[in-house]
Amino acid sequence: MDAGTSDRIKHAANTDAVRKALIQYFMTKGFDRSFDRMMYPSILQDLPVFVPMLEQKIEIVPHAMAVDPAGGKATMGWNLFVLGTHRMYLGESYHDNIIDLARQIGNGIIEVPERGFGAAKRQTTPRRIVAFITRVLGEHKDGYIDLTQATAGTANQPNRVANNMANQFFTKSGYGT
Repeated sequence: MDAGTSDRIKHAANTDAVRKALIQYFMTKGFDRSFDRMMYPSILQDLPVFVPMLEQKIEIVPHAMAVDPAGGKATMGWNLFVLGTHRMYLGESYHDNIIDLARQIGNGIIEVPERGFGAAKRQTTPRRIVAFITRVLGEHKDGYIDLTQATAGTANQPNRVANNMANQFFTKSGYGT
């Protein structure tokens, strides 16, 4: 077998390992019965931390779409970036308490609003997310992940989720500069 064939087989096996880790992640999030249910966008905030092999490959980025200070409401859009440039729109979340939303952003985790999952539109499904991530990683040389180093136990550090989210929001929005 030549080196090119061997590399393609390793990359395919690598992508399959990522797919299995994503499936396990969504099953722990309560999607064990159906991967076709709509998903509230903010529940993905901890994905790069709880699937450590993806920490350097994906990013979940919220952005303000509309803010009504008089009414105390805000609409947030959510994007998933894979390898920095491949974007998937995850949906919109609606928040009735802008002060509480600001506190959540400061803490690093945006929670599901009191209205629950009905407070979101244009959502996607775990099946589409798994397919998107594995397709992008499988098609690009940079999508190869060293599984021996990527499985280090970072899931034991819950503060990393909050710190990662707060840093992403502030650096991407310009608020932190």
